[in-house]
Amino acid sequence: MKLQHRISLVLIPTVVLLTGTAGYFILSSIENYHDQQQRASVLGLARTISLNLRGESDLSDARRLYSFIQRLRVSDPRIIEATIVDSTGEITGDLDDSHVYSRTEDDDLLAVLRGAGKTCRTGRRGPDVFEATVPIYFPGSEAVLGALRLRYDMSSFQTIHQVARLRMLLAIGAITILLIAGLRYALVRSVVRPLSMFAAHAQAVSAGDLGARVPPQTTQELSLLRRSFNGMAESLQASLAALEGRRDILEVEIKERTAELSAARDHLERLNKALEERVEERTGQLLHAERLSAIGTLASGVAHEINNPLATILTCSEGLLRTLSHERPVSRGATDEKMESYLTTIRDEAKRCRCITAQLLDFSRRRIGSMAALDLRAVIRDAVVLAQPKAAAESKLLECRLQERPLPIEGEAGALKQLLLNLLLNALDASPHGALIGITASEERGNARICVEDRGRGLTPEEMARAFEPFFTTKTSGYGTGLGLAVCDMIVHQHHGEIRLESDGPGRGARAIIALPLAAAAVEHAI
Repeated sequence: MKLQHRISLVLIPTVVLLTGTAGYFILSSIENYHDQQQRASVLGLARTISLNLRGESDLSDARRLYSFIQRLRVSDPRIIEATIVDSTGEITGDLDDSHVYSRTEDDDLLAVLRGAGKTCRTGRRGPDVFEATVPIYFPGSEAVLGALRLRYDMSSFQTIHQVARLRMLLAIGAITILLIAGLRYALVRSVVRPLSMFAAHAQAVSAGDLGARVPPQTTQELSLLRRSFNGMAESLQASLAALEGRRDILEVEIKERTAELSAARDHLERLNKALEERVEERTGQLLHAERLSAIGTLASGVAHEINNPLATILTCSEGLLRTLSHERPVSRGATDEKMESYLTTIRDEAKRCRCITAQLLDFSRRRIGSMAALDLRAVIRDAVVLAQPKAAAESKLLECRLQERPLPIEGEAGALKQLLLNLLLNALDASPHGALIGITASEERGNARICVEDRGRGLTPEEMARAFEPFFTTKTSGYGTGLGLAVCDMIVHQHHGEIRLESDGPGRGARAIIALPLAAAAVEHAI
């Protein structure tokens, strides 16, 4: 037979006996309580009736008392008997006329009369009949006029009490079942299951699993058994581990050396890759610098060679235009007007070529004048004033927002003015009719931050990557040389700053953002 079945055979009778004994005492207590409650109810009713009789100064009128008792029966049919005696012990009121005017021999009535109103008696006359005897006082005093004995039928309350007892028995039965189940579960969990677990771990150790360990137990005896079992398993495992220990140590050392070699190889590969990237970056910078130098040299030579013929063409065209306008102001024919138009075109295009050569010369010089302390806000205002006529002519607005504090930097005012004017003119060229072009300047992390924002078509990532290359332009053919941003980039770097372009996408405009270091004195004052 299994251990848990044996536990059940011992546990069930024990619990039943204990709960039965407890239930007996509980029911007895409840019965006593109900008896006291019923006695108190009958006594209270008798006292109420006695108070109603207190207004009578004479208890000798048997007929009137008989009518009073009959009314009580009618109002409460559960009143079985009501007997009234005077102070001498003579019955003056009873449902049975044969008892009237006879002396009572009831001990309770006599005891109440002898107690001078200080004694009340209660009792039972059968399983369902309760009796109460109380004194009747004179009106307005505590003198005893007589006594009242009331017998009351409590059978209806007994039915309620029986139902309560039945419910109590059912509750005791349910508690008994729950106790049996709970105690059986507790014993199985604290005894049977731990023993089964010990048996399972013993089988595991015998099968070669020396790492099997019994978990902590709740009782002292099981904890002692657990320590003994786990100690045995640990001794066996230690013996096996001693044989395999050397092999594990060698494997660990090999893995460590392999990891070190692998880490060293990875480090060398990273160094090699970083070196290659730096060599590639420096090579690209050198090639770019060489290319810019070559372009600058070529541009300078071309500009010098072209400037002289351009000057001659411009001078001649302007002279011919003056001759046409002064010598024949009246008799001008269609041929003269056509010749004047051609000469005007030659003059304008020569001026445009001269501007291009001036940009080529600016790009080829790659040097700026001497640096001086200046307020960047004044340079920005001058550049806005220079760009204002073009903006007004094209019905566009320039909005300038500068911080109130000065922006002191070390720089060359002319070069910075050229830088800002180029950016403003590019923004005006890119923006549609009626657009708002903004330029802002503020201090940010020790730098003067300038932002020129247009409302043009925007830039693609590929265009932003090539924007600062010489001769690259996004303007229509004949309207740009591609040197403006290249010159801007050169000026910014000569002032030890940075320039970048941003765009939120096609049709959403572009921003040129410049960061120039503030003068050292200004930075120290800000700190």
